[in-house]
Amino acid sequence: MFRTRFRQYKREQEKVPPKSPRFAHMPLCPKILVPALLLAALVPALASCITISDANDDAILNRAVKDLDNEELRELADRGNAEAMYAVALRCYYGEGVSRNRAEAVKWFCKAAERGHAEAMFRVGLCYAYGRGVRQDMDRAEYWIRKAAFYGNGDAKNWLRRNRRDYYYR
Repeated sequence: MFRTRFRQYKREQEKVPPKSPRFAHMPLCPKILVPALLLAALVPALASCITISDANDDAILNRAVKDLDNEELRELADRGNAEAMYAVALRCYYGEGVSRNRAEAVKWFCKAAERGHAEAMFRVGLCYAYGRGVRQDMDRAEYWIRKAAFYGNGDAKNWLRRNRRDYYYR
């Protein structure tokens, strides 16, 4: 009985072709490459389906934030883009291209932080910790900095390690 099972097993193993060592390091190459090539061929056809406003938004987003003028950046921030909100807040905070207004900067930092921007969360926390643009409030500062650390902001984690002894976030 053992011999018959062993022979059956050997026959089954002989039917299965061995894996090619040529594609051993890339097992999904044909599965990924073919759809990628098809998608690349279809992109020009799909590009005509995009509306003008979508194309403008994509063009604005693809440009570096530092190259945007204040009107474009403010318009993008008003539409709800968290990265643009953060950039507007930085310009207000440091007075780059606009008058320096830290209260306005904290407002924009808060808007970006509420949309999940981790760096903005950290900046809001720092503003509350040091009283820049808002009344100093360590509870709110710790809330925002802990939230930024939770979202993976390394500066927030370092700040908490230095300033809070009860914080052990690795």
